[in-house]
Amino acid sequence: MEIGFGLVKILVGAYALLVIILTGKAKQLAPFTATETRSQRAFSVVIVYRDEAHNLPALLASLSHIQYPKNLIELLFINDGSTDQSADIIHKWRLQEHLFDVTLMDAVRMGQSPKKEAITRALTVARFDWVVTTDADCSLPPRFFDLLNNYLEQQPNARLVAGPVGYRADENPFADLQHHQNAALLAVTMAGFADENPWLGQGGNLCFSKNSFHEINGYQKHLDCASGDDVFLIQEMHAQFPGSCHYVVHPGYVVQTAPLSDIYDFLNQQIRWASKSKKYPSAKIKWMGLLVAAVNMGLVAIMLAWWLGYTTGFIVLALWAVKIMFDSLLMWVPMRRKLIRSSIPWFSGWLYPWMATAIIPAVLWGTFTWKGSSYQS
Repeated sequence: MEIGFGLVKILVGAYALLVIILTGKAKQLAPFTATETRSQRAFSVVIVYRDEAHNLPALLASLSHIQYPKNLIELLFINDGSTDQSADIIHKWRLQEHLFDVTLMDAVRMGQSPKKEAITRALTVARFDWVVTTDADCSLPPRFFDLLNNYLEQQPNARLVAGPVGYRADENPFADLQHHQNAALLAVTMAGFADENPWLGQGGNLCFSKNSFHEINGYQKHLDCASGDDVFLIQEMHAQFPGSCHYVVHPGYVVQTAPLSDIYDFLNQQIRWASKSKKYPSAKIKWMGLLVAAVNMGLVAIMLAWWLGYTTGFIVLALWAVKIMFDSLLMWVPMRRKLIRSSIPWFSGWLYPWMATAIIPAVLWGTFTWKGSSYQS
């Protein structure tokens, strides 16, 4: 038992060191300051949706309030087999909103990666070189395209630009857990971009050059993975064009999304996210993932040992408290930059290791459900 406690102490210490390093890197990513622009770029916006009737009104309302010439924005909606009223909602909005050029398409499923296939299909008809992807459950801030255009003018070498996605405030039991997990992921994402070695990003807020996409053969290398249209594109773009991937740190550039309220959907999302990490090309990222998984499993194990009477609670609670304290340190970076709302992970910090440990068997040997279809982890 003492050996087990000693191992967990070492793991927590290593995790604390990793967090300090990542926090320091993330802080180096300077906030973006907009300046006067000389020109305005055009953007093709790709939105893949499936049974999103309850989320689409918020997205469409946000598009209606965009503060950018709407003739420089085309919207490409790809229907991935919806069975609800999603397509009707978009069609009705298109008739009411006459300023946008809107194209409605149906996805053609051919393999195990429907979203990547849908985005690739949309690019065959996209009129503009700069492509923005977002999700049907997101909403864009009014200055999104103005800030993006401004950033591209200041960074002429950019081929891909990523940005933050935050969760709307919600009263469902898993909202805080998702918010704090997202805060940590944002900090890790910022650290990667600051280190000029980006490995994470979010498809709800991603922009890339269509020509550059074709130069790297798009998603061709990763069509065997159901998700990852964001992270694999970032990693591949960076590999082919080092220094061309950028991240916008600005509170007016944050895309908002709704937290999941169904525990089944939430767990499947976690399994899907963890499963694609097995295909990351970077050994460093895989070792980081293994360390985080080991820390979570170790904390759960010593908590169970305490409950079973094998040890006293002081050391157990102290190790858990250290983990939560360093989690808060990591989350502090995007919160301080006002990319997401500020809060302390009192409850989620105790819940997350249990959830992360529970899904490990499914990540290694099971399946997950996404958009009504089952996939091998």
